[in-house]
Amino acid sequence: IVYFTRHPLSRPNAINCSIWQSVPERWGCSIRTFDPTHPDRPPRVIFDDPDGCIFDMSLSLDGRTIFFSYRQQDQPCWQICEIDSDGERFRRISQDASYHDVGVQERTAGELMFVSTRRGGFTLCQPGPCSNLHRMKRDGSDVRCVSQNTLSDFSQHLLPDGRVLFTRWEYVDRDLTYRQSLWTQNPDGRHFQLFFV
Repeated sequence: IVYFTRHPLSRPNAINCSIWQSVPERWGCSIRTFDPTHPDRPPRVIFDDPDGCIFDMSLSLDGRTIFFSYRQQDQPCWQICEIDSDGERFRRISQDASYHDVGVQERTAGELMFVSTRRGGFTLCQPGPCSNLHRMKRDGSDVRCVSQNTLSDFSQHLLPDGRVLFTRWEYVDRDLTYRQSLWTQNPDGRHFQLFFV
């Protein structure tokens, strides 16, 4: 089992603002592994930073690499990083620290999908940047935006059939209760459709 620790994050004034408004109550984070077949052994710390914070985390398809969105106290934005599951080879993947990159998922062995504010634009009723789905190569190169929502996309996950399932901030002029619905699309941005309201 792999998990991360951090202090609680500040509460955003709207769900789509969590990416750029979230700040920990106190700095400090870690990534730990625990072997449930040996419950008497304490968790093993494989990453630790008293001046950093982790936003979210995922595992590579083969389970050997941990991807996580991370920032240090003196950095303005969440950045995608990776570390081997044994704690070796920490590396920053994001190559532009002026944008928030979160929610990384490995799509294939050489490609990642993530949510980023790098497309530009602002959420209509909030003061901060909107976020969209992006793809990039494992080394952080060839970044491509694959969604064009004028508000925000977030919380993406890959479905077994290869589609991307994600939450999308959407104004439908009917009822604000349903403004964050589930949508799907192909990783290249085609076949965008409503999944569940």
